[in-house]
Amino acid sequence: MVIADSGFWLALANRRDDYHERAQLALTRLNEPLITTWCVVTETCYLLLDRMGNQAQRKFIDSLSIGAFEILEEQPNHSGRIVELSCPSIICK
Repeated sequence: MVIADSGFWLALANRRDDYHERAQLALTRLNEPLITTWCVVTETCYLLLDRMGNQAQRKFIDSLSIGAFEILEEQPNHSGRIVELSCPSIICK
């Protein structure tokens, strides 16, 4: 699985984004399913609507409904691994 954050979705949607081509290339090269969280979906929807309008937001929501990516249901037991991945030991200790 490959975790996609809001930055990826925004770059993919916006042809003028500095990372648009990289996001497209990454998407074509993936051999694993994309996953994201409801928090990322919410943030992406808001930012797409704010920056690109209703049509971009709708296209993103439609991609979810056709199964272009999966939603990871976060559980309390995931918190340890989230901290481990998001906070390098040199900074957090």
